Amino acid sequence: MAISPAEVLQLFWYYELLIQWNEAVNLTALPLSDYPEESLSRLIVEPIVAAQVVPATQIAWVDIGSGGGSPAIPLKVVRPLARLILAEPRQRKVAFLREVVRMLGLTETQVTGKRVEDGVAPPSSIDLATVRGVKMDATLVQATRACLRDRGRLLAFGVALPDRYLCPDGGVDTPQFQQLPNSPLDLRGIAPEADETGVNPRPFRPLFVYDCR
Repeated sequence: MAISPAEVLQLFWYYELLIQWNEAVNLTALPLSDYPEESLSRLIVEPIVAAQVVPATQIAWVDIGSGGGSPAIPLKVVRPLARLILAEPRQRKVAFLREVVRMLGLTETQVTGKRVEDGVAPPSSIDLATVRGVKMDATLVQATRACLRDRGRLLAFGVALPDRYLCPDGGVDTPQFQQLPNSPLDLRGIAPEADETGVNPRPFRPLFVYDCR
């Protein structure tokens, strides 16, 4: 996908803010100095590639446990029309996220110190939820499902939902998710730099895609 010079500059400033804040706030365990390829791939490139499965429209979107801002911030940069809620309960990380939103000039972006379980959005009002690095226990799964619309979508970066939260073919009585047939997506295979074999050497992790039932 094409990225404009203005978006490249936003991504640059996001990464620079990560470097500036990381020592004091512990935003990521990944090394940041000297722009290591693995860190750039994980924090910046991976969310941009994942944008290919996110509509470029005014969807309502919540990012669960936003922490250091990835995947949500890079994804928001390339999907600027989305109405994003960054849900992060740790106040020092909330301060960082608010500074990122201010410095990058991100519109339609709200940072909240609430957890999804505390009701960051009205029931059945969200089209998309994203999560990375957060344990999806039963309480969080149900809270996420409650805020999503019917056929709303959950993107889980790197880690799948346990099978017990997935719908069997006959349906279930409690709120659950259905994994898409082509999930998990191998982001290496759809990245622009993929070679003639369809494989990209970058260290991307799988993207698990779920729809509400």
